[in-house]
Amino acid sequence: MPLWRDFLKQSPYKTLADWLEFIGVEGNKQGNISAEEARKVIQKVSLMAYEAEYKILIIWQPEQLNQSSANALLKILEEPPSKTLFLLVCNNANKLLATILSRTQRIAIPSFSDDDIVQYLVAKLAVDDRRAKQIAYLSEGNLSKAVELSTAQENDQHSWFANWMRMAYKPDISSLVKLADTFDTFPKEQQKGLIEYSLSVFRDLLLWQNGANSLVRLEGDELTFVQNFSKAVKQEAIEAVVQELNDAHYHLERNARAKILHLDLSLTIARLFKK
Repeated sequence: MPLWRDFLKQSPYKTLADWLEFIGVEGNKQGNISAEEARKVIQKVSLMAYEAEYKILIIWQPEQLNQSSANALLKILEEPPSKTLFLLVCNNANKLLATILSRTQRIAIPSFSDDDIVQYLVAKLAVDDRRAKQIAYLSEGNLSKAVELSTAQENDQHSWFANWMRMAYKPDISSLVKLADTFDTFPKEQQKGLIEYSLSVFRDLLLWQNGANSLVRLEGDELTFVQNFSKAVKQEAIEAVVQELNDAHYHLERNARAKILHLDLSLTIARLFKK
């Protein structure tokens, strides 16, 4: 708890990756809530409250519960002790186990608007207006993600992605092998971030090819890439690549070996481009 309080003092808009870095987690480790932690929760709420009438327990990112830890909490969520409230703060309800979701009352918190995010980045983090608009688009209403993107090197993800797609389009197999080696060295959250960025660009490619240009809010090199690449790749290939990227993200979250996964994904994308 002292670590958590120090963490939030830096900013209330933080991500799981920020927390893992703050507590010194490195490499391919991912955040998860273990069965042992779930049992500790049960022990804590069984104690009497002395300072207040209610006991309130916040579980941040309950989607990180695995089957064992979720099962440990099911009974107490269904029949909590008197005057005990559980607040499950979830980023993605679709990832929450159905057994947990069925025992809760969902309260949807609306996403930030693009204007809200732009104003925050400009006023609080001194991000220039053009870059703030670009980040607002990529963050899709998630202010934590927007703050994270604002501290990253501009277009760093785009440079990686554009280079990857050019190698796959040629295809340059030896370079793709080296790229997979490099991908394997990145922290797990960064690996997932690159896949998520790739998905967002391919979504824009589909929009551009179908004449929905006004919905593509990219600028600069990213917009130029979408315009040019949309002429070179067929829509059927883009749809298939999106499915492959979704599958890759799913397996990354389940600790697939990043090097093998990325190389297999690269070769599959190269084949789809040729078709």
